[in-house]
Amino acid sequence: MILLLSDVLNHQGTALLLPRLVDSLIGCGIALVAGYLLWPESWHTRVGDRLAEAVADTARYVESAFGTAGGLVAEGVVAAVEVDPAARARMRRRLYRDLSVIRTEFQRALTEPPPTGRLAAGWLPLVVAVERIVDATTAARVRVKHGAPEPSPAEVTQVARQLRELAEGVRESEVLVEVRTELTGPAESVLEPLRQEVAAARAIASPH
Repeated sequence: MILLLSDVLNHQGTALLLPRLVDSLIGCGIALVAGYLLWPESWHTRVGDRLAEAVADTARYVESAFGTAGGLVAEGVVAAVEVDPAARARMRRRLYRDLSVIRTEFQRALTEPPPTGRLAAGWLPLVVAVERIVDATTAARVRVKHGAPEPSPAEVTQVARQLRELAEGVRESEVLVEVRTELTGPAESVLEPLRQEVAAARAIASPH
């Protein structure tokens, strides 16, 4: 390669160096703009929208875990319906898989220079919070399976509604904004730990 370059320079002189340098600088500029400068602008497309969809899927999982998915809503009354356990298990596995992919994307973004790394650092705690919500939902379902009283459909609907509001906020926001939420219900309910996790997720605020 060195001999070839030397031969080219001997025949064409140093005039060849300038066009090559210009080409290299243009290539670097394209890589910088496409690979870094535009990344924050596509934050929602690449990561934010996917996280919002995962939060919405979590709301559906909460409903399916306690038999309100597809329930009838009329004048504030929710009718519980039976949910196929196999379908619920598939939903849970898919949700964990999606959250794992999103977490990996955020962790990769943490290594990027500002502002990308700073954005990722602000949003990663919400990813962790959503994972904890899925864990709490699964734990509550296991408690019910082992004899704990089922939560009321109204309790389940309240939690799912809060999660859907959170998902909508993630879709619309460039930065996370703390949201105060009032989740009420019997302290002895199997959903009490889940309510606490949802409240914690909605209280996560961006450091910006």
